[in-house]
Amino acid sequence: IVARTLLSAGIKPTVIDHDADTVDSARRFGFKVHFGDATQPDLLHAAGVGQARAFVIAIDDAAQATRLAHELHESHPSLPIIARAFDAVHEMDLVDAHVHHAQREVLESSLRSARATLELLGFDRFHARQLADDFRRHTEGAVRQARLARQQDNRDDLIKRMREAREEFERQMQEDLERQRQHRPARGWDQPG
Repeated sequence: IVARTLLSAGIKPTVIDHDADTVDSARRFGFKVHFGDATQPDLLHAAGVGQARAFVIAIDDAAQATRLAHELHESHPSLPIIARAFDAVHEMDLVDAHVHHAQREVLESSLRSARATLELLGFDRFHARQLADDFRRHTEGAVRQARLARQQDNRDDLIKRMREAREEFERQMQEDLERQRQHRPARGWDQPG
């Protein structure tokens, strides 16, 4: 999806993959494709990593993705790296590996599903989106806090801080929902005029 989006914007990405079917498919879409293991320095060199303006890591193995991020940062420290993370812990590992942007793979789709569920349960689109955006900000802040606590190597403090942050977020959301119920406008952006 990343490569296809880039191609639609006029950017011709180079793809490295170890699956023959994916390589064949990517070639049909018009990508420059290299077959093999993206963690191998010789293959990266042959694919042109030295001339790359950015590098996207979308490997299905968290440990391998993190190792590649570390290796790329060491060999090409100014190369911006974008990586798919499997969960919050993997996101922290990638940030520690100097990835410029790590995105948990199911976060955005889960937030969109939460919004759709809220709308089906009677929330207007604006408030459903606001709740999802608030949750995104909360979870991103919680990951930053967890990463700092992890760096200090204090697991008990990390668990306590994460629990307190979750409870505070839930309290804030309940207060915000109560304010919204008391102050509902006659018309919203998703209601007919």
